[in-house]
Amino acid sequence: MQQHDFTVTGRLPLVWNRYYATHDMQMGVVGIGWRTPGDIRLDLFEHDDGIGGIVYFPDKMVAFDQMPSGEGWDVRIIEGVGGHALYRENGHDGERFVVRTRWGVEYRFPLPERWRESAMDADPKHAFSLWLEQFNDLNGNAWRVESRDIVHAAYGGSASQRHLLRLVEYAGDQATGRVVHGMAGDVHGCVGDMSLHDATGQRHALVRYVQNGEGDLVAVRDALDMPYRFEYDNEHLMVRHTDRNGLSFYYSHQRHEDGVWRVDHAWGDGGLYDYFFDYDLKHLETRITDSLGGVTHLQADARGLPVMLTDPMGGTSSYQYDGLGRTIVAVDPARNRTTWKYDACGNVVCHELPDRSKVSTEYDATLRPVAITDPEGGIWKQAWDTRGNLVAQTTPEGIGTAFVYDRHGQLVQINDAAQQHTTLAYDPLGYLAEVTDAAGRQIRLTHDARGNLLRREAPGEEVTVYQWDAMNRLSACVLPGSRYVHCSYDAEGNLTRHTDEAGQITAFTYFGQGKLQTRKDPDGSVTHYHYDTEEQLVGVRNPLGQTWELRRDASGRLIEEVDYWGQSRRYTYDAAGHLTRTLDPLGQALAIECDSLGRIIRRSSVTGEEERYAYNLMGQLTQAANSDGTVRRTYDADARLTREIQEQDSFSGAIDYAYDKAGRLAAQQRRMQADSGSVFEQKLTYGYDVLGHVQSLQIDDQEPIRFTRDMAGRLSRVGFSAELEHLHEYDRAGRLARHTTVRDGQAADQVAFNYDAQGNLIVRDDSRLGVDQYRYDPLGRIVAHTDPARRLRYFVHDAQGDRFRTQQAGENGRQIDHADGARWALDAAGQLIERHEPQLGVQRFQWDAFGRLRQFESTRNERWAYRYDAFGRRIGKQATGDGAGGRVHSQQGSQTWFLWDGDAMAGDVQDAPSVRQGCFYAYHLNSFVPLAMQAVSLDAESAGLRSRTFYYQNDTNGAPVRLRMGDGQIVWEAYHSVTDRVDWLETRGVDQPIRMQGQYFDEESGLHYNRYRYYDPSTGSFISQDPIGLNGGTNPYAYAPNPLTWIDPWGLRCTPGEATGRGRNVTQGRWLRGTHGNAGVFPRSIADQLRGQKFRDFDHFRSEFWKAVSKDTDLSGQFSKSNIARMSDGLAPKVSVTQGVGKNTSYVLHHIEPIQHGGGVYDMDNLLIVTPRYHAEVLDPFYHY
Repeated sequence: MQQHDFTVTGRLPLVWNRYYATHDMQMGVVGIGWRTPGDIRLDLFEHDDGIGGIVYFPDKMVAFDQMPSGEGWDVRIIEGVGGHALYRENGHDGERFVVRTRWGVEYRFPLPERWRESAMDADPKHAFSLWLEQFNDLNGNAWRVESRDIVHAAYGGSASQRHLLRLVEYAGDQATGRVVHGMAGDVHGCVGDMSLHDATGQRHALVRYVQNGEGDLVAVRDALDMPYRFEYDNEHLMVRHTDRNGLSFYYSHQRHEDGVWRVDHAWGDGGLYDYFFDYDLKHLETRITDSLGGVTHLQADARGLPVMLTDPMGGTSSYQYDGLGRTIVAVDPARNRTTWKYDACGNVVCHELPDRSKVSTEYDATLRPVAITDPEGGIWKQAWDTRGNLVAQTTPEGIGTAFVYDRHGQLVQINDAAQQHTTLAYDPLGYLAEVTDAAGRQIRLTHDARGNLLRREAPGEEVTVYQWDAMNRLSACVLPGSRYVHCSYDAEGNLTRHTDEAGQITAFTYFGQGKLQTRKDPDGSVTHYHYDTEEQLVGVRNPLGQTWELRRDASGRLIEEVDYWGQSRRYTYDAAGHLTRTLDPLGQALAIECDSLGRIIRRSSVTGEEERYAYNLMGQLTQAANSDGTVRRTYDADARLTREIQEQDSFSGAIDYAYDKAGRLAAQQRRMQADSGSVFEQKLTYGYDVLGHVQSLQIDDQEPIRFTRDMAGRLSRVGFSAELEHLHEYDRAGRLARHTTVRDGQAADQVAFNYDAQGNLIVRDDSRLGVDQYRYDPLGRIVAHTDPARRLRYFVHDAQGDRFRTQQAGENGRQIDHADGARWALDAAGQLIERHEPQLGVQRFQWDAFGRLRQFESTRNERWAYRYDAFGRRIGKQATGDGAGGRVHSQQGSQTWFLWDGDAMAGDVQDAPSVRQGCFYAYHLNSFVPLAMQAVSLDAESAGLRSRTFYYQNDTNGAPVRLRMGDGQIVWEAYHSVTDRVDWLETRGVDQPIRMQGQYFDEESGLHYNRYRYYDPSTGSFISQDPIGLNGGTNPYAYAPNPLTWIDPWGLRCTPGEATGRGRNVTQGRWLRGTHGNAGVFPRSIADQLRGQKFRDFDHFRSEFWKAVSKDTDLSGQFSKSNIARMSDGLAPKVSVTQGVGKNTSYVLHHIEPIQHGGGVYDMDNLLIVTPRYHAEVLDPFYHY
């Protein structure tokens, strides 16, 4: 059992965890059977006519079969499992043994006189114990332990123990002024109250331990004096523990024939995790029966290492080890084999995956990785100084980043490949105090003695102030614009109440060990979450009382989900847990084939439709093909996409990518050709400022578009030409307050924006189109809109947020009526198949087995067919078939092909009866916000190509309002409804199909294609269910409560929410770097900052997470300057060891429990930070489908 009591953050964090084990019944600092950092010791004893030793850490033991032959680092002894080094030093204050971990943390044990004689007279059961004197890093940061010897004859014998008195923090030879005091406990020699005293003399409560007369730890009281309780039997075996919310778990123990006590039954209140354990000591097998009746068999070898595991579904995994107990082979139930090779120090030198791809690593003499060879042969180099600080990183393409540290090991300067410098300064406790970027701008941060951020000051921004409770949980913050947010928690640290800027309250309750059970929104509506006794989500009941059911197999895999209307979708898996088949409510089956790493290589329907995928050794997608088209991708040695070719019948497209010396996108060359006709080409060239922000974008040889940012880094000016520019002004909260179009040096028009306390747009004042006013309900949904003509329209939502009502439902589908008069017929899969609208008449829709709209039939019975690539991107549409009564199709022969840049539509070629024209679309980098449209067509007179470029003016949600020529003349202008329907066009000199971010207007149907779905701007909802299920929120058709300020570029999710969870401690600075960058926990220091904050969507959450990481000195220090710049902009850092997959080369926030299966979207305890490659390897192949 492991529990965390507190962390004193700083240059060298003091992480105070407790561990309990039934096989260890010695008295510890806090009680019998418990181990903490205060119990770390080195036991010496006679071994093979010499001296051996075991270091007892709280969570593990490290053994040395001999002692160093002399003094100094050069004669160190290295154990081969964890790479711990043992050496002896002789200083002015005496001799000591020093144990150094592979990451440079040293544990010091003073040696008394005649220690050799004492050790030779000892044996492992009665060892000669050396107690921890100090632990430190190689930069001189340390915690010194002050204690005294205690003998516990009354509690199990004569074993000597140290009574913890104080831990004193040092930076070099100077004490920082912070001291952790340990007061005497209820039992002689045990610690009771522990508190932090800072340099000002202020006392901060940390934890209080309560022992009974037998020496058992019976309660742990936190800083708020809330108890976590324990009960034991006469053998000091734990039989019950009760958390601070009153949830208890119980244990029954049985003594076996070998004399060892083992748990044979463990269970929680209400049957939670009710487990039985049957032990076959003769065959070294354990039979485990879980609370749902699933049985797992675990076979061990003579060393107790698991060699075979059979899961409840009968799948068997096997494991092999070397002589030191290191895993060398793991074979999954499908016989996929993973291997590891080690050097003598326990370093992994080769990791081979089931697909035979290998990652090899070389290390220096201090066990630091200095060269990593990726599966494609690229070598990623790293250099370290003698104190273990990373000083340089170089990619296979030669892009280098350098790091400079001060004498305390604090990162003080980052020099990137573009020779730009960022400097950092710290307060006396080592907390980041100032960040000065390459432009000389300074961000100032103030922390308290516990490391909590109290105040943030940044150029051009108002001050943000934070308040924390005694448990270091965010209790309140004052945001820019004098906006206040408050948070409350239960005794276990779960967020129970969030009060937003307008005083609206959202309340939460929890199930079991912290699973969200109910969410009560400010309007009183309640969403319920249901779990089984394994704490797996099995149902979600929405505010209307409808339940979405999730059914699982004995291994916990989702095998069926039943939606709110009783329609079932089923899933089948192979022995390795990879998805092999899906069956939708229409009875349409998809067969899925995965490779040995679980990556999809083939999908096929019963009607013969097939999609195939291929990957390189890096796991990057190199080809995706179906009957509609083929996509091919190539990459450079840095795993960056360099070319994507998109081919289909009668069309070919390509995009080439070039990068500058700092690894940033420097140029993009686009090409489209349809029916062997004219080749349309466009080149985009990017320039950057000293901060890495885009400074210019040049389209072909035209005058570059230039970008200017204010002191806060916000876009303040966009200069399109000498005659046209856009100006942006922001309010105190950093929201867009005014957009001004300047033409020939004069303000041509303005749009002003006003917001309420929650950030909802309440007034939009357009000097050309007039004034719009909006009102909202407590959930931020628009309930009333007054347009420029003073016409008032109301929007009525049900408790689920819908504006439609189901009139008829059955096994074949549903019929729903919308508030605007439209009537929809949906099939059993929830897809729109027929639409009746007063203005449009009847329209019909057909879908394929992949859930993609394949055909649309208009009220004139004119049909349009749609084509998609294997990524699901729409790559073409075509007018097909005659109209009603034998009439010729009004668009007969019309066809459109599409070119894609990732998930952004980059271009189209329209082949209408009268003209063929190509259009390219440029966006603000790394976004879906349109910037320019370039129309290219064949000039009839010159027989050459004629090109015209137009520039976008967008609203707060990124939707275009106007399109202008370079001289400022308006060629397209639209007035949009609340749901983004174009109510009228003020100007239509050209056709402009871009709507809200990621949306493309289809004139034939009036719908917006939204990458994964189609959006109906008349009703403000999607016409099919969210393909990622509950991952997209509890409403499968909703776009957003407020389309004016929310976005959903992929048509997947936009759900808001509050951050919950506590995160986990990052020990000794080993976060992503600690696993060579593959994976890391959600850091508690960041969780403490984000907890209770409300986010528009997960993209907003992700952005704020990385911004917070960029400001955390302990976490950001492992990243390059360019990555820190990315994080400060809210972008994920690039993976450091080329763990990318395709274009995905940045770290990923991975939900441990998939959201569509019930995992919390904003539950920080449900998140890992992983590389794309690791993401692909550990996930179910349809994790995001």
